[in-house]
Amino acid sequence: LLAHVRDPALQPHSINLTQLPISDADRLFLARLCGEGRIQIRTIGYGESQIDSTALRHVWHVRCLDTLKGLLLESYEICPLPELVQAAPEDLRNSLQRLDEVCGWLASGPPA
Repeated sequence: LLAHVRDPALQPHSINLTQLPISDADRLFLARLCGEGRIQIRTIGYGESQIDSTALRHVWHVRCLDTLKGLLLESYEICPLPELVQAAPEDLRNSLQRLDEVCGWLASGPPA
């Protein structure tokens, strides 16, 4: 984890804890090693995703839960922003189109 933090050429990188034989003591060690950041992101869909920044630059703690709050995935993501929270290209195009419409409406001035 620290090697990937120190060398941007090794990023992005993901460490999937779900597939590792990891104990609660290991999880506590990782949490202390990374520290707490100031950003918390929550997404809700078929389940819930909890994405927390850590005190280490570009290191995110990601947990995906099912509808019963059971853990589906736990990982540390080393990247500027986890892919999970980035908008899809089609969503960005749709937003651009809507913003263009609003800008056109504003530019036309108040109704007569």
